[in-house]
Amino acid sequence: MLRRLAIFALVSIVVACAPRGTITLYPAAAAIGLVEPIFVATSRGREAGTQMFNNQRDMTMSFARFDISIPPDRKTGSVTFPRGKEPNPKRDMLTVDEMLFTNSDTFRTAFNRHLATTADRRAIVFVHGFNTNFAEGVYRIAQMKHDMTLPGTIVHFSWPSLGNAFGYVHDRDSVVFSRDDLEALIDTLGKSNARSIVLMAHSMGTYLAMETLRSMALRGDSPGFRKLEAVILISPDIDVDVFKTQIRVLDPVPEPFVIFGSPRDKALKLSSLLVAEPARLGNLKDVSVLDGLPVTYIDVQAFKDGSSHFPLATSPDLIQVMNGFADADSWLNADEGRTANPLYGLLKAAGKASEIVLAPANLVSEAITSAGTERTFEVPADAATLAPPTTSPSQ
Repeated sequence: MLRRLAIFALVSIVVACAPRGTITLYPAAAAIGLVEPIFVATSRGREAGTQMFNNQRDMTMSFARFDISIPPDRKTGSVTFPRGKEPNPKRDMLTVDEMLFTNSDTFRTAFNRHLATTADRRAIVFVHGFNTNFAEGVYRIAQMKHDMTLPGTIVHFSWPSLGNAFGYVHDRDSVVFSRDDLEALIDTLGKSNARSIVLMAHSMGTYLAMETLRSMALRGDSPGFRKLEAVILISPDIDVDVFKTQIRVLDPVPEPFVIFGSPRDKALKLSSLLVAEPARLGNLKDVSVLDGLPVTYIDVQAFKDGSSHFPLATSPDLIQVMNGFADADSWLNADEGRTANPLYGLLKAAGKASEIVLAPANLVSEAITSAGTERTFEVPADAATLAPPTTSPSQ
């Protein structure tokens, strides 16, 4: 009984009271905001007679493209939905165009056509997390693409989250339901003209991403897996032991393989209570439990975003720090940016399970757990090079 009360109280703290996101079609916003094209694949059902997707499951994957206007009067890290009767294109994120594709072939054709207009032929696949409706996932990755200057072309995989804070079990089932569709999407991109694929997932979406990668690795001969350039797990809601069983079958493990986490994550604290576990992969206090795994754990607890569950997307300070590492193209493992980017150097230097601690003052601490050493150094916001760090024995 006390556990139930504690969970209910924590849900009340974590869940925001803001209205839920909706897709608002407003073509005139294209003349005011900066438009970000978002390709979409989804296992959600579709509202009859519309191009909108709901929280129901569908046995047939759908494909679409939404062009999202990022308004000029918006705080970095924020997703701003219209609140009044009339949208404000200077303040609100709005959809300026939308289109549905009949199947994966027409989707791939449109995707290739867009790639041909870009300098970077990389596909960035984003998988949203728990308690996220369709509009919220699409607008969030559009905001991240803009604020973090993510390279490549975004492909958002939207799975049928209930969009309800009390729908945890339902969402876990929806993740399992969506594994084959995410695998099919990645293989479709593997057959496209994309030169490489980056898989980025948040919260419960990381469980979907890892289950899908495991399935692809076991199946073998996957065109999508062969093109994987990097994996980025943000606040992963995964049991640590389960994660170890998932990653051990990946051959090879995509490099870099990066985990962003925070022991202050309130949402993952709630998840830990729900599953009766002391911690999840995304809120570890001691990363030595990952020792021996070829992953890099980036601790972002110094950055506040309310629940500390998505600071990579919502914290202006963290976004500024990440953008200070030359550009996102480098830390996503682009060949042309490797030598100039300090964060990439850290990821390569770590090799095995390691930890990088980021702070608003741009103080970065790297603790290489397997080597038993700690390195501390400062990175200027506009740094392109990095002086050698000092090294001292760990206490």
